Amino acid sequence: MEVIGGDARDRKSLRMLLAGCHAVINAYGQSPKGEQLYSEVTREILALMKEGGIPRYIGVTGGSLVLPHDRRGLFNRTAAGVFRMMYPEMIAAKEKEYGVIAGSEAKWTLVRLPFVSEGAAAGKIKVSHTSMPGYRITNGAIASFLVDQVTDPSHVGMTPFIAN
Repeated sequence: MEVIGGDARDRKSLRMLLAGCHAVINAYGQSPKGEQLYSEVTREILALMKEGGIPRYIGVTGGSLVLPHDRRGLFNRTAAGVFRMMYPEMIAAKEKEYGVIAGSEAKWTLVRLPFVSEGAAAGKIKVSHTSMPGYRITNGAIASFLVDQVTDPSHVGMTPFIAN
């Protein structure tokens, strides 16, 4: 693995970052306050992927991204509503980002996360396509799941929730 510094909005930096890749795992994040760049950065990444013939895109977003096929329980509906009230600009930006991803030609997966805690990948990762299967996940478990998605086509075109 090589670290390449740069600005996520800079096409030249992104092009250097994607050179030689056959898949992209985008875990770009930012503060919920301030200008929201999710869709802008994602649109640029997807355009460069298409240009470079990179077929696979795996992204992450919060569990507060609500989609029509969701079947959330009371806690998950409440939590998503609270996040929408507290961070309306961020939620709108994440919804816009989802539209960019879903409208792309990439073989995409957008993974929805609960609260994240520091820790290694341990135990079984629970996956659901309709509701958050737990309240927490470790960053090690997230990394493991995302890397597995590079070669696992079972969630292509989907927005799975994960937890452990």
